[in-house]
Amino acid sequence: MKKAATALLALTLFLPFGVTAQATPGDFAQVIEVDVAGSPAEFERHFTMFRDWAVGEGSSWTWVAFEIAMGERSGQYVFGTFNHQMADWDTPDLDPAAVREQQWRHVAPYVESFRAQLIRNRRELGTAAADAPLRPLYQVVTFAVHSGREEAFMQFLGALKNAFESSGAPAEYSVFQGTVGSVGSEWVISIPYADFASMAPADDDAFETLLEGVYGEFHADAMQDLFNEAVASVKSELLVLRPDLSANLPAM
Repeated sequence: MKKAATALLALTLFLPFGVTAQATPGDFAQVIEVDVAGSPAEFERHFTMFRDWAVGEGSSWTWVAFEIAMGERSGQYVFGTFNHQMADWDTPDLDPAAVREQQWRHVAPYVESFRAQLIRNRRELGTAAADAPLRPLYQVVTFAVHSGREEAFMQFLGALKNAFESSGAPAEYSVFQGTVGSVGSEWVISIPYADFASMAPADDDAFETLLEGVYGEFHADAMQDLFNEAVASVKSELLVLRPDLSANLPAM
């Protein structure tokens, strides 16, 4: 069961400046992953200029910036905005031409590559509260799911959530499903942490013991098989919150 234990982990993203803030929170988010060209300090300086311009022009969405501290993309950035309705992207509040001009002036020269996508928060499969506060650290695990095996993976996630709720074991994590811009069937589980000390597992066998205690050894093994058949690959990263690059953050 230890492979499934690594499958636990609130993904973060980049605010598409130029969109009206929504009145009713939704389940969608936009994420932009950025690989910097040249000096990270130079990128951050110019990105802050763009951020300050957009906020000064009236952009009001909360967006969050993270730096990938550990994993195969260490040193890259993730920017994003959460809790939106899909219709929010239909109502820009800044002139798109002006936004593009500022992006090309301040950001584009310092970016090697980027990927933008929309993701959906599958709240029925995660345990994190909708109003959970931001944390300094997030373990973010990305799963590539085999085509046609999405239902099996969702079944595994549902059983996992039920195991935590049935046992009363503490767990806080969010589940995101890639929608527009994803490569194949991508899912992300993110776990927030207050510090590195809190990331240390109390017991290497705690996860296996949890599942077997709720479902019994036979069904716990069946869950592992379900996971192994559905998942093609797993990538784990550690993201560090960057309030200095974020905008309109709520009080922490």
